[in-house]
Amino acid sequence: MRYVDCWPSLFPSRYTAGGAPAKFSKQSAAVTELYSRHLAAGDPIMSDTWWVRFSEPLDGLPAGFPCEPKLNAPGGFGLAAAILDLPDRRRRLATLDVVQYHLMRMAASEGWATAPLEAAYRACVADDLVLHLVSKPKASPDRRLKAFVAYTIDGNGDGRTTLHVEDRSGAPVYEGEAWESPCESDAFAQIGRSLRWLGPRTVNVFTWPTVPPPKKDFQVEQTVELPS
Repeated sequence: MRYVDCWPSLFPSRYTAGGAPAKFSKQSAAVTELYSRHLAAGDPIMSDTWWVRFSEPLDGLPAGFPCEPKLNAPGGFGLAAAILDLPDRRRRLATLDVVQYHLMRMAASEGWATAPLEAAYRACVADDLVLHLVSKPKASPDRRLKAFVAYTIDGNGDGRTTLHVEDRSGAPVYEGEAWESPCESDAFAQIGRSLRWLGPRTVNVFTWPTVPPPKKDFQVEQTVELPS
């Protein structure tokens, strides 16, 4: 087993409807993608499945959890509603704690090794619960500049890709705005490979390489003309 999620929408949060449970599921991607990458990089967990998916209502909470499920929440989604009220950093930690609590319960039930789960949890905390990925740099046609993209998942559960350009000494020349990208961090490998120079000062990148939202004029690629 090497992947876990809470069934987030793959489209941007501005298109996400469905109230607290959908919003919680979407925001959880900021934590579960980071956790899954650490889980996949660690010692393997021998199991009959390679992934686990959680959805509310969840049965039970870890000791010392920072909030109680809201009573009378529609559909029994009181935990999601309560977690959403927390500030971003505490919300991420609360989500991590819930996921870890239920994974450890599953491990006890299924006979899984727990050391990889504990290592993934510690690695997430060491990363301050923020996923940060950087692509390999690509040189401009005249070799004077190099460009790369950085990727993260924000507190809303949205993937964000940023273009960075440096000169040959490594000094920053350009840092762009954060573009919408999928919340599946595996898509970042495609984003990084798509980056290309169209000229000495023109860079193009596909920031949404997977199936895009069915919305008119949704941008799946970006082209940047660097200032002179």
